[in-house]
Amino acid sequence: MDFFEIFQKMLLLLIVIAVGAAATRFHVMDEKTNDALSDLVISVTLPCSILYSVVNSDRLLDNLQVVSLTFLGIAVALAMIVFSKAMVVVLKVPLTQRNLCRYMMIFSNSAFIGFPVLKAVFGPDSVFYAAVYNMVSMILSYTYGIVLISGEESRENKNRFNIKMILTPVMISSVFAYIMYLLNLQLPAVITETLGFIDPVTSPLSLLCVGCSLARIPAKKVLSAWRVHLAIALRMILFPVLCFYILQALGVPLMINGVVTVIAAMPTAASTTMFCARYGNDQQLASSAIFVTTLLSAVTIPLLCRVLF
Repeated sequence: MDFFEIFQKMLLLLIVIAVGAAATRFHVMDEKTNDALSDLVISVTLPCSILYSVVNSDRLLDNLQVVSLTFLGIAVALAMIVFSKAMVVVLKVPLTQRNLCRYMMIFSNSAFIGFPVLKAVFGPDSVFYAAVYNMVSMILSYTYGIVLISGEESRENKNRFNIKMILTPVMISSVFAYIMYLLNLQLPAVITETLGFIDPVTSPLSLLCVGCSLARIPAKKVLSAWRVHLAIALRMILFPVLCFYILQALGVPLMINGVVTVIAAMPTAASTTMFCARYGNDQQLASSAIFVTTLLSAVTIPLLCRVLF
């Protein structure tokens, strides 16, 4: 793929993020607006986009390949856990920051930035594959992720994992889309048209929310904890390359390889600060990492796509 073509797509996404940041600076958006829009995306528009990606796409994968993609997600998640554990030791990340650093390495911004990028680079069909792959990450984030964020001493934490945590609209719509695809179910035309009418707003709303979040980060915190930022940056560069060539050697289809590779190259998850607030970890460190890695992704993602695809 042409570097400048991909860079233009990333630049478009970054401009929308910048619009969200500017709107926050000029008090058009604020924390309450961002929370409301985030809830709208997570609870309404993104589930609609996931469902629409199934009803509006060709069956490019058979059922066995879809199930294989699920197990691939599990395998990649396990590899990421091992990779993150090794990197924090190699880079000598301070002990007090290691769990949060590992969380930010394992869980990338697949929903708010990953889905728009995949849709821009690989087309709308990639959204369903990303949703299937993302189910594994979502379950892991509400289980193992909470263990990392809250720390090992959190056995008495009242906010520990509850099965209701993963019963989110995104998770439910992903499972429903998964079943629809396996059973080749079709929705009534009016519902399909409704989903298609809502689908286009998901990407811009998601990116506006990212911009609003980034605008509230204190400037002096951005360059702190450079070892954490470096660890995440290396995950964004090294791990996708390893994934791509390993999956290519195994004969994995290019679309699936692309979904896994691009999601692995995403900046750290925007939801990290939410988890930090709930489980008593460093919100400013999380916010600074989101800011630095989101800016970095504007260069690294086009480069990776240019070199690998």
